[in-house]
Amino acid sequence: MRPNWGAVLIGILAGLGGAVIAAAPLLLTGIADTRTFSGQAVLVLIGFASQVAAGAMAGRIAGGNG
Repeated sequence: MRPNWGAVLIGILAGLGGAVIAAAPLLLTGIADTRTFSGQAVLVLIGFASQVAAGAMAGRIAGGNG
């Protein structure tokens, strides 16, 4: 089984882009203050959600048997 490198690249770009787009306004406005635990937790959840979405996108593009 060979990896679909196009799907991998799109997944990487989607994950990074989603995380940056979602976290930038929170950091710039000070809503997610990284000095507090809740601010750090929000950023971790945003990162997790963006990686899940990127994996789903890459899996849909790659197709597969199943």
